[in-house]
Amino acid sequence: MVLRLLTVRAVQQVVVQLQEFNQLQAQYLNNYAADNGASDGNRFIAKLLKQPMVEVLDPVTRSIHTIDPQTLAHRILQVREELARNVGASLGPSAAQENTTVLRSHLSASLKQQ
Repeated sequence: MVLRLLTVRAVQQVVVQLQEFNQLQAQYLNNYAADNGASDGNRFIAKLLKQPMVEVLDPVTRSIHTIDPQTLAHRILQVREELARNVGASLGPSAAQENTTVLRSHLSASLKQQ
């Protein structure tokens, strides 16, 4: 339950960070979280890891940008782990273990597809 809340908070924090320098990625992640429920925690991150890269058109510059959902997922995991460490010493290792489990599952599924 706590890791789910930390996942939601991590997504919010990453969106805020992205809004400062990459509005397109911030909008993508915000929309993805709204559609897929960041409160699902590990399932949300696992689904994000499986998403293909997306090309979006910047309406201001008229240039095409590539968004890599896997990079966003890794960033969320990093922020979630940091938040867990800040909340309590006992949560840090638990978050790190959960993050490793999510990444291991993703890697295993990726290798099976090849």
